[in-house]
Amino acid sequence: MPNIRQGVLNNRLIFGVCYEKISDKAEFFIFLLEKYAEVKNMSAKNALNLWKEKNMVDYINEMYEQYHTERIENAIQDIERKCG
Repeated sequence: MPNIRQGVLNNRLIFGVCYEKISDKAEFFIFLLEKYAEVKNMSAKNALNLWKEKNMVDYINEMYEQYHTERIENAIQDIERKCG
C-alpha cells in the first residue's frame, strides 16, 4: 500500500479526493508526519492526532524553513521534546 505522500505526488485518489498538486510545505508536513510515525511505531493517523492534541500542527508548520533544511532526525527530536 503506498504511503500518503506517494499517493498525493502521483495524483492518486486519497481518502476519496484527487489531489493534483500540493505545496512544498504541505508535502514536507506529510513526509515529516510519516517519518515521525515510523520512528514512534504508530500510524500516521495516530501521530497526527497526537500532534493535534499537543497543539503542535501550527508549530510544525511555522518551523518549515528550519526543519526542511536540516536532518529529519533533528526535526523529529525537536517535536518529541515539545510533545513531552
